Amino acid sequence: PTVDCGTTVQPYQSDVFCDIPHFQFWPLLLKTSSQADQKQHSIMRKRAVRDRHPSEVTRKENDKIHHRTQKSHSSIYCLNRLGRNIRPVLPLVSKVLAIVLLLFCLWKILPDLPAVHPRIIQINDRYILQPESIEEITYRTVEPLLQGEIGRYSRHQFDKGDCKAMHQWQDEYIPVCNPFHEIDMYDSTYLASGFWRNVWRMRDGDGSLAAIKTLAWNRNFTLFDQNNHMKDAIAYSVLQSSEFIPNIYGYCSNSAVFDLADGGTFEEMLKDKKKEVIKKWKPKDKLRYAWQMTKAVSDIHSVGNVYNSACISHTDIKSNQYLWMDGMFKLNDLNRAEFIRYNEKEKKACAWHESKNFGKSRSPEEYTEDADLNEQLDVYSLGNVLWSILMEKKVFRGVEDEKTMELVKTGHPPEIPEDVLISYSAMEEAVVHAMQMCFVANPKERPTAMKVEKYLHRKLTKFGVSEL
Repeated sequence: PTVDCGTTVQPYQSDVFCDIPHFQFWPLLLKTSSQADQKQHSIMRKRAVRDRHPSEVTRKENDKIHHRTQKSHSSIYCLNRLGRNIRPVLPLVSKVLAIVLLLFCLWKILPDLPAVHPRIIQINDRYILQPESIEEITYRTVEPLLQGEIGRYSRHQFDKGDCKAMHQWQDEYIPVCNPFHEIDMYDSTYLASGFWRNVWRMRDGDGSLAAIKTLAWNRNFTLFDQNNHMKDAIAYSVLQSSEFIPNIYGYCSNSAVFDLADGGTFEEMLKDKKKEVIKKWKPKDKLRYAWQMTKAVSDIHSVGNVYNSACISHTDIKSNQYLWMDGMFKLNDLNRAEFIRYNEKEKKACAWHESKNFGKSRSPEEYTEDADLNEQLDVYSLGNVLWSILMEKKVFRGVEDEKTMELVKTGHPPEIPEDVLISYSAMEEAVVHAMQMCFVANPKERPTAMKVEKYLHRKLTKFGVSEL
């Protein structure tokens, strides 16, 4: 609009000033205001009417209102222009904001979600293939597929030359994998870790509790480990008739489901500084538990026993392998088990060989590199467990491993002080005698586990001590 001063007035433009009286300028400015400011305009109109006959006081007041209104309308004008400029890019801005919001939500939520299976499996750049000739192992180079490592082991044929399987089941593995996919591991509770596997408490479909073992997180998948756990599952399966071996309910690769041991291990009882459990044992309890532990080894050596030879050797008998379950001790953990072969031509069981073993619970032959080994090594290790029952502590505690190995190899098993021996009751003396039967250095002269068990069972009957 054009006013009398000859100046073109742009609505909402703050730098336009005319010499027109205020009472003439107000209606002109208010006509060009935005519809969004109608309420304010109404107020201003009333003031403009009043200003047609202004006094000296109201004129000064109108000067202040005039400048405030011009400033306000100038801001509205700028915002309108800004809105017209950014309107074309609003869809793009909204999409960017949506993406940023989504990324922020993922950043906040994902760290709280447990990984489905964090282990990374890789095929190594070198692995062993079983050739046509059993005597030769060939290496072939393959392209690495993933990050990580897979062991340089392959599953070899069980038969070795003239040494054949005693039973078909020794080389027969029938996994039961489907039930494992039904287990909710998020509802399972971590219990403990061994060298090979982790142990979890799980709840079955009927609400009952069981133990599931899975490959330890610090171990990559290898065929060597899988082969050990395959033997573990087979051994448990054929030993289901023994009440001194926990039950197995399913197995698949490195995982298996067992009875839940809610009473801990014998080793945990020995490590307890207060000895709250062991200090309550009476001589008859020591005799009973010595028989139970011996009976478990005897059952392992008895199953499938043909040609007067065991077909399974545990090879890792020690205090932490005995679980307290259902008011009795049961022997656990058969993943180091050795399945024994038989030579039909020589009519005898085949020995196996290993590099020198370590630890404080082994036999003299195990501390000798490449010695002929058989199931009798379990009997010597059983003697260490019987010693712990009597002395209420682990064998060779405080003695260096190298010193222990030298003592055992030279025919010096753990001893019981003379003053302690003379204080023992007749029941405890029976356990001492069974221990001495186990500690015979020569494996060929060492009594079998079945003979030691029969001796202890006769003592149970003699003293009127129950088996359980």
